[in-house]
Amino acid sequence: MRISSVFLMVLFSLCAIAAAEETVQLRPYQRSLQLTGFTRAKAEVAIAGEVSGRCSNIHVDLGDTVPPSGVVAELDSTLVRLDLVKNNIAREQAGRQLLLEKKTLARYTTLMENKSAAQATFDEASLRADILELTLQDLVNEGARQKEMLDRHTLRGPPGWQVVERFVEEGAFVHQGEAVMRLGDFRQLLVSFMLSYEELDLLRTMETITFRFPELEVTAEARIHRVSPGFDVKSRKIPVDLIVSPQTFSPAVEPRGGLRVNLTIVGKEETGSFVVPMSALVSRYEAHWLVQADGRRKKVILLGTDAHGQEAIVTGRDLAAGESFLLFPAAAAAAPEQDQPQG
Repeated sequence: MRISSVFLMVLFSLCAIAAAEETVQLRPYQRSLQLTGFTRAKAEVAIAGEVSGRCSNIHVDLGDTVPPSGVVAELDSTLVRLDLVKNNIAREQAGRQLLLEKKTLARYTTLMENKSAAQATFDEASLRADILELTLQDLVNEGARQKEMLDRHTLRGPPGWQVVERFVEEGAFVHQGEAVMRLGDFRQLLVSFMLSYEELDLLRTMETITFRFPELEVTAEARIHRVSPGFDVKSRKIPVDLIVSPQTFSPAVEPRGGLRVNLTIVGKEETGSFVVPMSALVSRYEAHWLVQADGRRKKVILLGTDAHGQEAIVTGRDLAAGESFLLFPAAAAAAPEQDQPQG
C-alpha cells in the first residue's frame, strides 16, 4: 500500500512539472463576426401548363428528382392526336390529287405544243395543280402546329432538379398557365447574408470561405455567388449570396433547404490586443497576470473572451506577439520540488 502511494505521488509530481513547463505564445487578436444563415436551392422554377387539359399522368412526386428525359407530367392529348391523324389523311388525299393534276397538266402541255388544246383548258389545269400544292403546304404547316401542340401536352423540367411542391393530382383539370409543380436545383446550395460594405470587403479578402453546419458537424468551402448592387433600406446592408456544393462536405448528407450555416468573417489585426488561452491567466481580485517561464509576471487587462469562452483577449504594456508565457501557471505554483535522497 505504501509503495502504491509513493508511486502516485511521484506520478503527480512528474505531471505537475510537465504542465509547469508548457508554454504558449501571444497571438494578435483579430475581431471576428459570427453570422448565421440557412441553405436554399440555387434556383427554383414553376412548371405550368401551356395548354388547358386534364392531367392524365404525373411522373414525379414531392422530393423526387426529375429524370434525364425531363418529363414530369402529361395532359390528356386525345383530341390533338385525332386531329393529327385527320391531318395525315388529308395530306395523303391532297398528295394523290396533286399527282393526278400534274399528270393532267403534263398532257395538256404536250397538246398545247401541238396546238391541239385550248389555252383556257391548259390554264385551268395549271391553276388546279397550283391550288393543290398550296393546300398540301397548308396541311403540312397544320400538321407541324398539331405536333407542337401535342408536345406541349407533355410538361418537362430541368433534369436533376427536385420537386419542392406539387399542386395537382392525376385527373385534375389544369388551366393554361396554371402551375402544376415547383422544382428546385439542390445540386448547389445558396446561403444569403446581409453585410455592410466593410464586412463584404473583408469577405472578399478571405482566401478560403468556410461554412460550418453545426447540426451536421461538418464544414464545407463556399464562394461568393452574387452581390446585389443595391442595399436593404431598413438594415442599410448589402444582400450577398454565397454558394456551396453539397458534394464538398459529405456524400451522406442530403442536400436540402433549411440547413443552418455558421460563417465567421475574420477582421484585421488590432494593434495592442492579443489572444491567449484562459488557463494562462492568473487572476486575483479582478487583476490579471501572465507568467513567464522564469517566474516573472506581466500585468494585463482582460478585454473579454472568445465566443466559446476558451481564449482570453488581453492588452497591456510591453506585450508583443510571439512572446511566451506559461500555459498552466497554477500548476507551476503547485509543482513540488524534487525530493532529496534520504540518508
